[in-house]
Amino acid sequence: MYEEIQKILKGQSLGELRSMEKASRDKIIRKIKSIKGVTQRQIAKVTGIQSEPCV
Repeated sequence: MYEEIQKILKGQSLGELRSMEKASRDKIIRKIKSIKGVTQRQIAKVTGIQSEPCV
């Protein structure tokens, strides 16, 4: 999974992902979510970005 995320990030670090503007970051996270078998919890753990709770 980590290798696939690195391919999507195209050389950017996870720190850079965290500091991106929300629209760009969300676009990348949508691509990561499309990886087969990856859960939202795993994405949050690897990226350090928590999903917003549904209200």
